[in-house]
Amino acid sequence: MGISGGIQSPSEVARCEDPAISATLPCASCWSKDYTKEIQVYTGKRYSDQLNVAGESYDYNFGTVQYKLKILCKTKKIVVVEIRFKIESDDAVNDSAVAQAKKSLTEGVKKYWGNQFLLKISDPKCGTQILPIEFKVLFVNSDEHYIFKIHDKYDREGVTGNVLDVSKDTGPWTYAHEFGHCYGLPDEYGYNPDAEENDQVVYYKPDRSLDSPISVPYNGGDPSDPASTIMAAYGNTIILKRHGWIIAIEANEIFNERGLGRRIICDIV
Repeated sequence: MGISGGIQSPSEVARCEDPAISATLPCASCWSKDYTKEIQVYTGKRYSDQLNVAGESYDYNFGTVQYKLKILCKTKKIVVVEIRFKIESDDAVNDSAVAQAKKSLTEGVKKYWGNQFLLKISDPKCGTQILPIEFKVLFVNSDEHYIFKIHDKYDREGVTGNVLDVSKDTGPWTYAHEFGHCYGLPDEYGYNPDAEENDQVVYYKPDRSLDSPISVPYNGGDPSDPASTIMAAYGNTIILKRHGWIIAIEANEIFNERGLGRRIICDIV
């Protein structure tokens, strides 16, 4: 990280080399800048994977996801996951319907994803910061992450490539579920109608190890099932720490790609 406040004195340098001291009294070079990165990654075997009952990968091609990750550890003490949407709509969709769709998307993200996660950043020299994670929707005319395609009627909303297809009357919960896909979350249900037993979804943890596989039903679960989540069953609102691991994975790369000479560890708490 860059040093602010001029050249450090010998006593300051010595203090910064002692983690026990710098953890409680950070040196001038600690948390001295914010980090911003445009994320564009292929999600398969990076964030998650879908397996059959024997644990064999289907090798589905889920494509890439795009978003902007801001780790504001110097200024605002917050992490922001920002997704930019460019609106396209059917001729039958009027301005009022477009405005309502924008409102429903924004409200769905705020209601269901707001105040869900904290990013813990552990630096062996500077100690620990724990920052709240905010999910933010922006509507733009260009340089979008996704096309927000509003149809008069669309049978099953979804994200295909960089297009989010919805109906003009799509509700906030569905927007929240699809927003999860936009930043890399998988469906927690199976796609294979011929599977004799439940398929599995497995997540990668922030340290890149695999979590235990989750048994998932075909084509969506029961929202009243205690094992269901917002990514598994229509109307379910349960969000778990694993749904934030994506952010910690990318944060780890941001902090450790800069040649600091020490490993900074990020996790979701």
